[in-house]
Amino acid sequence: MSKLPLIDTTTKVEKSISEIVGYLEKLGFDQMIQGSSKEKGRFIAAQKDGIAFHWTVNPVKVMQAIIEDKGEKIKVQAERVAWRVMKHKIKADCDAILYEAAEIADVFAGYLVMNTKGGQTTTFGKYLAQAQADGKLTAPDIMAPLMIEDNTK
Repeated sequence: MSKLPLIDTTTKVEKSISEIVGYLEKLGFDQMIQGSSKEKGRFIAAQKDGIAFHWTVNPVKVMQAIIEDKGEKIKVQAERVAWRVMKHKIKADCDAILYEAAEIADVFAGYLVMNTKGGQTTTFGKYLAQAQADGKLTAPDIMAPLMIEDNTK
């Protein structure tokens, strides 16, 4: 019995990305960039009030989960599923913001683009995940690279 609901595998990635861009535009995001890189795959980048955000999916991980669940290789479907899942998530997040049930910072903080000490660009969510994996998820360790003052002392 399948554990994963196989979301729409017929909708083209471009349609999902287009719908995501539409949701973000309704919230006043601008300077939208859609692209692709070898390292990150397809992505969407946008700004809201001068603050940069970055969204991407990992179709390889989705494909692995589907293969593990379904026992078959379906690369094209995996990318479609990955973007449909992201589309549904962003739509729900945008709806929460539009209905004032949440703030942009609450729902999109993990996608906030930041520079690391080494001059690399990452998202805040990936930065936190790496800090947790490295055992450095403590207030002083996180605040130092973000240049946030620790007022708890």
